[in-house]
Amino acid sequence: MPDQVVCPQCGHIPSSAAASFCGKCGARLPPVKIKWLLAFGALIVMMGVSYVGMMVLDFALNTERKVEQNIRTTIRDIQTPPTPQPLRKALVSMSHYNQLSPGMSYTEVVQLVGDPGTQLSYQELAGYVTYSYSWQNPDGSNLLITFQNHRLVNKAQSMLP
Repeated sequence: MPDQVVCPQCGHIPSSAAASFCGKCGARLPPVKIKWLLAFGALIVMMGVSYVGMMVLDFALNTERKVEQNIRTTIRDIQTPPTPQPLRKALVSMSHYNQLSPGMSYTEVVQLVGDPGTQLSYQELAGYVTYSYSWQNPDGSNLLITFQNHRLVNKAQSMLP
């Protein structure tokens, strides 16, 4: 319930709480004070602060859980030795490399090598289409071929068996 407004000039109590001027002396009345509005505003502020606090706490707890989970995973990975993988046969050899010749298509190279390889780059510029493929053996040896307008233009190898 709003507080009762009293005229500061004559002490008259207006009949309407919404009056702006005193009906007796015409003086300007002070604004109506509403205590519940202040209480409601304070409640809203407290709810906002509580919500932000809960969000910060939730973020902190989730972050802590994630860190703990990452630590457990790392410890497990350190304690568990890797499973040995069987050695794969080499994909490409010096024999393959020696059979490659300029002008071969990518399809012909794949038929010769027996594997599609990994595309490393692709570029279309000034009417030329240029792309490179790589084939890598388990031991790290590899073959690199560059095609231009779909024809082999360059080949390179490193430590092929």
